[in-house]
Amino acid sequence: MLLNRYRTGFDSMGWHADKEPELGPQPVIASVSLGATRTFEFRHAHALALTHGNLLVMRGRTQLEWVHRVPKQPDAKGKRINLTFWWVDVSKRALTAAADERRYGRFATKSISTSASRASPVTPMQVRAGSGFGTKYER
Repeated sequence: MLLNRYRTGFDSMGWHADKEPELGPQPVIASVSLGATRTFEFRHAHALALTHGNLLVMRGRTQLEWVHRVPKQPDAKGKRINLTFWWVDVSKRALTAAADERRYGRFATKSISTSASRASPVTPMQVRAGSGFGTKYER
């Protein structure tokens, strides 16, 4: 699980795809938004207003074909927390970490690719989540 805290509209996440080898070739990534509403964008496709309680699920070829971000929004009010869940194949993480250390040194961090294909957009499905908790978006 990853927790991102957005203190103000000036906190953001740049364009990226979650294409880490340890996530597998077609990872399922679930992201829960808590707090202030923020925009979530897929490059060349969609922008979603993620509000408190929204669940965004990305699966299949999404990470291979699209990059996404949470842009700066100076007019956004309030704090936001995002919880991201994914399954990690630990055996692949150990190999990736060892290769990174050999290549970049012990305290290296990997950069995230920002390339994306220009495939036709897939419209996210809007489905009410149980108990009126929020909207579920799937891509």
